[in-house]
Amino acid sequence: MFAFGKNRRFSFDGLTEDINVYGKVHIIATDRELIALAICKDFCDKARAVPAISLDVDLVLVLSMGRPNTMTAHRDVADDMKVRFGTRTVIVQQSYPRAPLEPAGYVFKALKDPRSAQLDALAECADFTTFRREL
Repeated sequence: MFAFGKNRRFSFDGLTEDINVYGKVHIIATDRELIALAICKDFCDKARAVPAISLDVDLVLVLSMGRPNTMTAHRDVADDMKVRFGTRTVIVQQSYPRAPLEPAGYVFKALKDPRSAQLDALAECADFTTFRREL
């Protein structure tokens, strides 16, 4: 096992995450695939150099929290990686801040043509549940 962290802070309404920048990208090597892990802006912030975009991996797993435009940015990066390397991307995003009629979040499942995915089709209405497991 390994520690995992973020490289980009989330900011909204003058509030910024209180995190230490991690500075690493983890890749899991199995006998069949190379799998990269990313959190939110580490995957979609094209305004800065995003290491994940240049990784020739088979699969990227992304955890995210944000507004609909965040998911759109994720979708665009997923499409760039699909075109460049054939990479499949799975993204789970919790909506924040959540407007009254907004979905609980979005789930993006390794699509053949990522940019063709309409945001409404990715919406999840059920609230997300998290579990904590002690090792």
